[in-house]
Amino acid sequence: MKKLLYILLFLFSSVAQAQIVPTDAFQKIRLTQGDKTLLAEIKPTGSIPKVKPGLWYHWYSAGQINTTQGGFSGKPLNGDYKEWYLNKNLKEQGQFERGLKTGLWKSWRDDGTLAATYTWRNGLRNGNFIVYDEKGLPLTYGNYHNDLLDGKISNRVTADSSEVTRYKAGKVVLPKQDSSSFLRRINIFKHKKSRKDSTATNKVQS
Repeated sequence: MKKLLYILLFLFSSVAQAQIVPTDAFQKIRLTQGDKTLLAEIKPTGSIPKVKPGLWYHWYSAGQINTTQGGFSGKPLNGDYKEWYLNKNLKEQGQFERGLKTGLWKSWRDDGTLAATYTWRNGLRNGNFIVYDEKGLPLTYGNYHNDLLDGKISNRVTADSSEVTRYKAGKVVLPKQDSSSFLRRINIFKHKKSRKDSTATNKVQS
C-alpha cells in the first residue's frame, strides 16, 4: 500500500513539474533543410519582439526555419546559429537576437574557403565587412551604416593595386576638385586671352 502511495506521489509531482515548465523554454533546433544542415538556438526573450516593417525576421515553426520581412509567425531565433553544407563544411555562422541578425557573421564556400564577413546590428549591416576571393584573400572591404555603404570602400584590382571609392549613405561621393589647380587654369586662360587681345591690337595699329 505504501509502495503504491509513493508511486502515486511520484507521478503527481512529475506531472506538476511538467505543468510549470514555461512554454518559452530554451530550445536547440537541428534539422536538414534543402542543401544544408542547421543548428539554431531559441532562448527565452521574455516578451514578444516589436516588429519593424523593413527588417527581415528569422523564426521557427512547423519543423523549419522561415525568413520574412516585417513580421513572423512562430518562435524568433535567439542565440547562436550555424549552417553546414551536406559535405559537413561550415556554410554560415553568427547570432540572432529576437529574430534579427546581430554581431559578426561569417560565410564559407563549399570547399571551406572564407567567402565573407559582415557586422550586423538590429537586423541591418552596421560596421566592417570583408568579401574574399576564391582563394580566401580579401577582395573588397569597408564599412556599412544602416545597411548602406559608408566611408572608404577598397576593391582589389590586381595583386599590388586597389581602387578606393568613397560612399555616403550608399551613394558615391565624387572627389572634390582642387581649388588651387582650378584657379591656376583660370589664370592660364586669362593670360592666353590677354595675349591674343594684345596681338590683335598690334595688328590693327600696324
